[in-house]
Parts: sequence; C-alpha cells; structure tokens
Amino acid sequence: MLDADLPLIREIPLIRRARGWRLYTETGRRLLDLWQYGGEAILGHTPPSVFREIKNTAARGLAAPFPSRLEARCLRALSRLFPGASFRLYRDEASLRHALAAAGVTGGPFPDPALGTAGGPAPALGAVGGPAPALGAVGGPGPALETVGGPGPALEAVGGPGPALGTVGGDAPALWRPFLGPGPGIAPQGRPPGAALLVPVLPITWPGAPRVLVIRAPGSDPGHLKLNSASLAPSDALSPVILAALSRVVYDLIAAPAPPVYSRLDRTLEGSAWKRRGVYLCLKPAPEDAAYAALFRRFLSGGFLLPPSSALPAILPGEMSPGEEAALAQLFRVSV
Repeated sequence: MLDADLPLIREIPLIRRARGWRLYTETGRRLLDLWQYGGEAILGHTPPSVFREIKNTAARGLAAPFPSRLEARCLRALSRLFPGASFRLYRDEASLRHALAAAGVTGGPFPDPALGTAGGPAPALGAVGGPAPALGAVGGPGPALETVGGPGPALEAVGGPGPALGTVGGDAPALWRPFLGPGPGIAPQGRPPGAALLVPVLPITWPGAPRVLVIRAPGSDPGHLKLNSASLAPSDALSPVILAALSRVVYDLIAAPAPPVYSRLDRTLEGSAWKRRGVYLCLKPAPEDAAYAALFRRFLSGGFLLPPSSALPAILPGEMSPGEEAALAQLFRVSV
C-alpha cells in the first residue's frame, strides 16, 4: 500500500525495471533516480553482491528466523562501521520505535543530517509503507546484541544537528547517513555533540527493511546517554536471509569508492536555493507543497525522479553521463 501522505508517488509512471541509479518505465522512458528510496538505494537498485547473498542463503532454506552464525557476522560488520558501539536489530521501523517508546524515548521524526535540521515532518525513510500498528512483543527469542569488537578503520558517525525531540533524558536518536562530506570513503566530516543513539540509513532497498539502533556511537559524549541500554528491548529474531543481506550492504558501504565530482552541477548550485551537503541536496527554505509538486513534475518530465516529499533530501547518483549532468544542471538552474 502506498503512503497516502505522499501522493506524488502516484505520479511516478509504471516502472518495469531498475538498474543502478536508473529506472525504466513500461513505455520505455529512462529516469535518473534522485530519490533513491530515501537513501536506501544509494549504492544502486541492483547490487549484485547483495542479491548473491540473498540467493545463496535462501537456497539453504534459511528463510525462517532461526538462530544462525549470520547474526554474529552481521554484528562484526556493524562494528567495522561503528567501532566500540553496541547494537539492536529490529525487524522494521515500527518495531524500533516501539522499543524506544518502551524505554522512555519518544518523539517525532529522527533528525536528518542531510537536511541540517532537527527533523521536521519527514516521512519514514523509504516512505512507501503506511504506518504500522503498534507491535505487541518487540523482542524475539534471540539474545540482546551487545558490543562486538573488531578491526577496521574508525569511521565517524554523524547524527543531525538540532535539539532533541520530545524524549526522556534527551536521548533522541538521529539518522546517520554515508557520504555526507567531501573526499574518499563514507566517513562524514563532522559530528554533533552527544548523538549517542543513531539510526543508520543503510542501502537495503525493500519496504519494511530492518532497522539498526547504534548505542554509544563512536565520537559521542560518554555522559550524554542517560538511557540505560538494558531498558531497551532485545533485538528481534531476524531471518538469516535478512541478516546476510544486511551484513553485505555494510561491507559494500565500507568498500564503496568516493562519490564522483559533478563540476557543472556544483557551479549551477552555487548561490541557489539548493543546499548541498556531500551527495545530498535540499531546498532552503522548504517550498510549499504545491510549489514542490510542480517542481517534482518538471523534473519528472525531464527524466529525473525527485523525492516525493520536500522533507526528504535529493541524492546525487553514483554515476551519470555528461548529457544527464547537463540536463540536470539545466533543471536545477530553472527551478531556483
């Protein structure tokens, strides 16, 4: 079911297939995807390594959420990305929010560093699934997932700036996004004070994707986390297929090359209403709904898919042709 709060989704033409950062419609049109499912397709829609992991794990009959060694493998991968942190794995965003609420952490949208704000009325990351009903028991039969040490470079974790949401003890989680700063690697350039709880936007592209909660993220203030992590529900029991895919996307993210340089776009964006941070773009100030809908349609007719809400950042793709860059620069030029 499509989210009724995002009617612009209904204006996207029927998609026949997706490959990389491009979408192909039933009528043969090609769209360059600047939505990227809220960042969950930031490495493209068809990552072969992830599909291979899913296929190989499912072929062993491991679809049901049985305990498996893939849980420990997933923790090792996350520990490479967030050294020294501990983690909870929840089956979806509804389960994550239920666990936070049960521990006394309440509030609205997670602050998004790509927007440079404390959140605002942002929809869910993928913004396709409608709001799920409150869950009953959050913890599955699996044990709580705690800190797992591991080698690897210390990649800085970044939450969004701004005040905490309506929380108990000021423990508002913030989103973490890769490629927030210039230069190679996924480590962003800065981090806010505190931000001891993070929800990473990981490149795993399906509705209801699992959510990771990072506790005591690297670079956070040790005294900032007033929440007793023991009060958080244990991780949900996840299918080994999901755990295998989650591990693979984390390792792929760590190994990803630096984003490309788009010089023509950068020149167009200078002094415009589009503000760029890393690969992310947002309009400041945010336009009214009607104005954004007109902008969405203009980009769509030009062959580019913007996010279906101005509360989500546009994301530059990992590859585009010189012709696509020129066309996109022109659209940015006339839209500001």
